[in-house]
Amino acid sequence: MRFKTMPRSPKTLRLSVDLEAQLQREFARRGIQEWSAGVVELLSEAIRMRSVPGIGFTDSVTGRRPVIAGTGIEVWEIIAMLKSVKGDEGKLSRAFHWLTPVQMRAAVAYYKLYPEEIDRRIALDESWTPDRIRREMGFTALGPGLRAVKR
Repeated sequence: MRFKTMPRSPKTLRLSVDLEAQLQREFARRGIQEWSAGVVELLSEAIRMRSVPGIGFTDSVTGRRPVIAGTGIEVWEIIAMLKSVKGDEGKLSRAFHWLTPVQMRAAVAYYKLYPEEIDRRIALDESWTPDRIRREMGFTALGPGLRAVKR
């Protein structure tokens, strides 16, 4: 999660030795080089999780992603499905029948607070058409594209 602007004035934090060590381990694990950027990222996640109980964050190849806590299902997946069924909550519930109503509401609540983040992720997913996959990842096998391979 990156921020458009940084604060205009620096802030000072007094951390316990234990908390500072935990931060250093977390930054090393994530490959974060700049201390203040790491702290801002962690604080942002903490605020988001407190704002929407039931949401957690997980690492992915494209960065940190909001998920339904305890499931690994990313919020964008729920919202993309909700959009595809034109807001029909019954169809959404059937598509994700193993999730509770509370978990579904958490995803929708997160989207209401952070729509740009989720819409960007949905757009990224939708940009992967079969033609684009064949063009950019020739090693994949997607139906008719196999006929183009000469034996």
